Amino acid sequence: MLSKNFQPEKVSDSSNIHCDLFFIIDKEGNISEIKAIGTNNEFNNQATYALSQIKEKWEPATLNGAPVKYMMKVPLDIKFDEVEKAKFPAGEDSFKKRILENLKAKDTQEKKSCTISFVVDDVGRISKIKAQGTDKTFNKNVERAVSKIRERWTPALLRGLPIANPVLIHFEIN
Repeated sequence: MLSKNFQPEKVSDSSNIHCDLFFIIDKEGNISEIKAIGTNNEFNNQATYALSQIKEKWEPATLNGAPVKYMMKVPLDIKFDEVEKAKFPAGEDSFKKRILENLKAKDTQEKKSCTISFVVDDVGRISKIKAQGTDKTFNKNVERAVSKIRERWTPALLRGLPIANPVLIHFEIN
């Protein structure tokens, strides 16, 4: 029942993940006080959601023949398949060439470099563009140049479904 209600596309991590799911089965067999404890908040939230969607009554624990409230602990582990990374349709070199085309001439006159990070969403749009390097002006100009590129990326895939995924690119001009 948990796996039926679990929405793996809402968990962006692609590694092995673990949490312990704690909940109470009351005297009437209802689930309450659900908590998931683990290092991945998205996974914890999905585990809690999946359990909260189970409406069937449980058989309550008994003590001396009488139903009693009982705390349950269920360990959950998930191993995701490797993520197929986001790709620029014409390749990373073509993306870098587009950045260069969008830079002002003064930014291309001396050797400079930065690392560009951004998120490719599940439909291939980029957001959260950030360039980091020693020249703050160059970083800002690279961010503007990247934001001008309108061509969409091919989104990352997890289990065949498109997902948002961070991208890092080292960018250098000579």
